Amino acid sequence: REHLLFVVLPLLVLGFVAAGLTFESQREAAVDLNADLCPADELIAARAAFLVDLGKPLHPTPDLEIGRLLRDVSLDVAKGTELRVFGLIDDPENPRVRLGRFCKPYDNADLQPEGAKDRMGSLRDCDDLPAQLSDSVRAAAMRFCDLRAALKTDINDLASGRGRSLVTGAWLVEAFEATQLELIAHPGSRRLYVYSDMLQHAKWYSHLDLHWTDWRLDEFEMHDEARPDRPDALPALMADMQVKVFYAPRQQRTALPRLKRIHQRFWRDYFAPSTVTFEEQPILPNYAVVPQMDALTEAERVDLEQERLEQEIEATERLITRIEAERAALEDARGRRQPDAEQGLEGTDPLPVAGEGEGSR
Repeated sequence: REHLLFVVLPLLVLGFVAAGLTFESQREAAVDLNADLCPADELIAARAAFLVDLGKPLHPTPDLEIGRLLRDVSLDVAKGTELRVFGLIDDPENPRVRLGRFCKPYDNADLQPEGAKDRMGSLRDCDDLPAQLSDSVRAAAMRFCDLRAALKTDINDLASGRGRSLVTGAWLVEAFEATQLELIAHPGSRRLYVYSDMLQHAKWYSHLDLHWTDWRLDEFEMHDEARPDRPDALPALMADMQVKVFYAPRQQRTALPRLKRIHQRFWRDYFAPSTVTFEEQPILPNYAVVPQMDALTEAERVDLEQERLEQEIEATERLITRIEAERAALEDARGRRQPDAEQGLEGTDPLPVAGEGEGSR
C-alpha cells in the first residue's frame, strides 16, 4: 500500500500541474483579439502614437524614410502596445488624420527561440520567422506584418503626393496636444514618435516667421497664452512619457549645426519633463512659406517688451530675496559659532610676552 502511494502521489501532482497549465493557456487564449490584433480597450497594456508630417514636401523617395521608420517603431514597442499612426496635415481645425491602428501581439524575444538554427544577434522581424514558432505566435506575427505593410503602402502613397513646395501652415503643437490628451486618458506606459522637420507654422507662433533667436520656450509661452483657440485646460506633460523624434533638418533652415541645436533645445524644453531623443534623418529640401503671423504694431511690441521686462524684474527680485535669505542664514550661523569659540578660550594662559617671565634680562 505504501508503495502505491509513492507511485500515485507524483502522478496526481503532475496531473494538477498539467491542468493548471492548460487552464492558464485557455485563459490567455480567451482574450479575443479584433482585426487590428487588439484586445478590449481596458486590456491594452501600453499605448504609442506615431505622427508623420505629411503637410510639407518630403524626400523624393519617401519609402527609404518613412517605411523604414514604421518598421523601427513597431520593433521598439513592447507586446500588448496599441500603436496609432497619424498623418500631420495643413488643417488648423484638424491637424492630424488617423492612418491606421494595430496592436503588437508578441514580444521580440518570442520570434527568437533558443533552438533556432539561424538565430542571430540582431532582432528578428515578423517577415523573418523561424520554423520553431508555435502556430499561434506565427499567425499573430504574420497578421501584424500584413497590417504594417498595408499601412506602409498608404503612407508612401500619401507622401509621394507631397510634390508642391509651398507651405501655408504646420500645426504641430495642436497635433501634439490632441495626442497628449488621448495618451493621458489611459493608464500604462506611453510613447510618442514623430517624423518631422519640427517647424511649427501657425498664426500664433511660427518657427518660419520668427527669427531663430526667438526660438525660445519663454517666447513661445508668451504667444501660447495669448492664442484665442488655446484649450481651456491642458494637463501637464507626463514625466513617464518617452518621446522619440525622427528629426529631418531642412536645407537653409535647420541644417546648420547651431540652428539645429537651438531648435532641438526648444522642443526638449517644450516636452519637459518627458524624455526626448532625436534621431537625425537625411536633410530635406527647403520650401516656400505663406506667412502666418501678423506683424506686430508698435504698441503691441511695446506691450510685449514691457511684459517681458516685468517678468525679468520679478525673476531678479526672487533671486535677490533668495540670496539675502542665504546671507542672513550664514551670518546667523557665524553668530552662533563665535560665542562658542570665545568660551573655548576662557581659562587658557595668555601667550608670554617677549622679555617677561623667568630668564628675562
